[in-house]
Amino acid sequence: MNKKTFVIYDTDENYSRRLWEYLQSRLKDSHEILLFTERKALAEYLSTARADVLLSAEEIPEGVKEDSVACYVRLSEIRPAEETEAAVYKFSSADSLLREVMSFCAAGTAADTGFSRTGEPMEIIGIYSPVKRCFQTTFAVTLGQIRAKKGKTLYLNFESFSGFDILEGKKQKTDLMDLLYFSECGTGSFEYRVSSLAEQIGELDYIPPARMYTRYRDVDKCQWLKLIERIRTETCYECLILDLSEQVAGLFEVLKECDRIYSMVGNDGSASAKFAQYEALLSEAGCKEVIDKTMRIEMPKFKEIPDNFAMLPYSELADYIKKLVNEQDADK
Repeated sequence: MNKKTFVIYDTDENYSRRLWEYLQSRLKDSHEILLFTERKALAEYLSTARADVLLSAEEIPEGVKEDSVACYVRLSEIRPAEETEAAVYKFSSADSLLREVMSFCAAGTAADTGFSRTGEPMEIIGIYSPVKRCFQTTFAVTLGQIRAKKGKTLYLNFESFSGFDILEGKKQKTDLMDLLYFSECGTGSFEYRVSSLAEQIGELDYIPPARMYTRYRDVDKCQWLKLIERIRTETCYECLILDLSEQVAGLFEVLKECDRIYSMVGNDGSASAKFAQYEALLSEAGCKEVIDKTMRIEMPKFKEIPDNFAMLPYSELADYIKKLVNEQDADK
């Protein structure tokens, strides 16, 4: 993958070093993060190299060619007036600051980002069960955090009522439908757009689920498949986890796109009947490959499963999932 260049300039060495460390932890897979605390050194660098992103406490040095900086965002010590300039408040949270920078970059960058994936293709993991109240989302979020420790991972949730904003204590301004919109309109950098919308649970990136499930009714299967393909080809994620539901048009076609699928089967007669009906429909629809890629899971009983998503990687459930995945990988 061709990494972009993210340049930070601020004479406050303590602040800029902490910001560099944060950006390094978040963007190291997609960007080379450079830090300058002297204006002369920054000017010398930009005279011979190009910055895809320049986050600077001062204006671009005089004499620097216009095409040396693809996206310039100013670090302001005063809260900037909305929509008047590409500027972010220096003392806002690092997460918020980064999302704002990525939003400016997405809006001001041509659709051709220069991104090209090399090496291993992105893995797509689907989690779906026709059986409800089976810990599907808890399983998916735990798996996502485990997978994120190995490589950059994105989680998408398609439940009607996910409760994410309450569980995470955040009132989301954007959600999955915004990402779908940017996937469809095709303007600006899709990679930066994903980064501007992504929230984090530990090391796992996620796009907040749709707040109004009725909006799913206006989305067809081609749009979902296009979104998955753009994430696959235009971002640096190594793994995409899809926490699916019947709200997804073309559910079976989406499942076909997955490299592996986990499905909770339940342990009573009603659950078994639902799963049998689901598999029969897959067969009738010519989707036997989905059945073949599916690992059926009968969840054991655990002493305790944390309500806090961030604590899930340290639970009995996490130990169970790690063992499950290791056994599956060993059988390949």
